[in-house]
Amino acid sequence: MKYLFTFAIFLTLFARGQDVFPSNTYVRTCLSEIECSSINSSSYIFYDEVKSKFYIKIDFNRLKTGVDSIDFWLEDLSGTNFYFKAPMFKDQLPSLSSYNRKTINLIGQAFLNNVWRPLTIDVTFFRAENDLISNNTNSNEYDAYKVNFNFSISPKDFNIHKKPQRLTNTIFIGVGGGHVNLLQGGMEGLLGEAYSHE
Repeated sequence: MKYLFTFAIFLTLFARGQDVFPSNTYVRTCLSEIECSSINSSSYIFYDEVKSKFYIKIDFNRLKTGVDSIDFWLEDLSGTNFYFKAPMFKDQLPSLSSYNRKTINLIGQAFLNNVWRPLTIDVTFFRAENDLISNNTNSNEYDAYKVNFNFSISPKDFNIHKKPQRLTNTIFIGVGGGHVNLLQGGMEGLLGEAYSHE
């Protein structure tokens, strides 16, 4: 019983150390001249101090509402994740001593539907409100940052346009007040092929 109790405490501490917070994400496109959009906590933003890399993961399944007549445009993106990775050094981040905002031009690679493409995203970093930081019991310095960014991708660049719905128009993706998660040991699997791809 003593060992079971100790193991339970270990699992609780491990789980707390592995908290991953999603970010609110807006996705919009047009299909057959119908404007289609969705907003949900479907993206995850990571910073890897060891590799000096910035990552974005978007889970398109989390954008679904559960209503087929609304979700039809997401069918070609079902079961897929979008990944972005780019080098970024820690000293590029704005100082936390004030409420500075800093936009960093991240030149990296995007992955979707088993296709890699170059992509550049301007990411604006700013300081989070103090009460937002204090609510996290496992806070680290990256919890003090929030990020805003938006970008567009073409379905043709990732061979999405060949799928049944024929999604061909530009897909706009925006994140406001995104949470930066520190990538810790054991989280690498959350980034799939994007973590190991060079």
